[in-house]
Amino acid sequence: MKLLYSLVALLGISSVTLGDNSCNQLLSSLADPSKCVQVSISGVHYQSLAQEGYKGNLVFASGEFVLRESLYNLQTYETTCSRGGLVQPFSADDQFRVDDFSIRLSDGNLRLKQVNTQLTCNGNVGFFNLNNFYYTVALKSYDTCPRLYYGELCNTPSVTPTTTPIPTTTPTTTPTIPPTGTPKINYKLNIDNQWVTNGVNYYQYKLTLTNNESSPIKSIEIHSDNWNPTEFWNIERNQQTGNLGFPSFVSSLQVGESFSFGFVSATVNPTFSTVKIVRG
Repeated sequence: MKLLYSLVALLGISSVTLGDNSCNQLLSSLADPSKCVQVSISGVHYQSLAQEGYKGNLVFASGEFVLRESLYNLQTYETTCSRGGLVQPFSADDQFRVDDFSIRLSDGNLRLKQVNTQLTCNGNVGFFNLNNFYYTVALKSYDTCPRLYYGELCNTPSVTPTTTPIPTTTPTTTPTIPPTGTPKINYKLNIDNQWVTNGVNYYQYKLTLTNNESSPIKSIEIHSDNWNPTEFWNIERNQQTGNLGFPSFVSSLQVGESFSFGFVSATVNPTFSTVKIVRG
């Protein structure tokens, strides 16, 4: 038994050592702010042989993969007794939520629960060691965030919030400033995902704006009184006015082209309007 234990520990160390190279290729392939990156982490404690896992959805923003919402953590030592009288590990009723997690693109620095460590990669698989656990990391990109099937509510959250109706999947908002001289910018608001946390309905929105002007635009200023985001990405917000504008990597929006950004909010059907544009 001691020999088997030593062999397992040795294999764990060897696996991490083999993966001791840059994760730049893997992370760069996923670094799209418009995508949802789902992360799945499995770990084994090399002394107790306890197992634990983490699963959640990430977004790439400001050079890092950060949480869209909490990371779910299930552990073998949180157990319950099944209906068949068997010990059931990974009790979902005893789950933990983690709100501090990120992976930095430039150097593979991984932060988990306020502790920084190094993510190493071997092909499409990542590895890291933390608190006597050996962890394996898998990442996958999606257009919209899929369900985790890892401790979240069994029932899909209601499409209709309890107090106000939910917008349709492709609602369209129009600028609310006076029509005279109004820039010809079309807005389309989509719901990419939704969930309930502590009884509150949250919606992951994607706002797409299309340049219907007769010439390109170099910059735009967008205003909203009620978007109230808990997080947002692929857009910049003016700290003084609160208005929104293109991120630095967008130099212009050609005629007929569209640009999208995302955010999470509990507001149903938030509205947006164009304050001004700079034509170019």
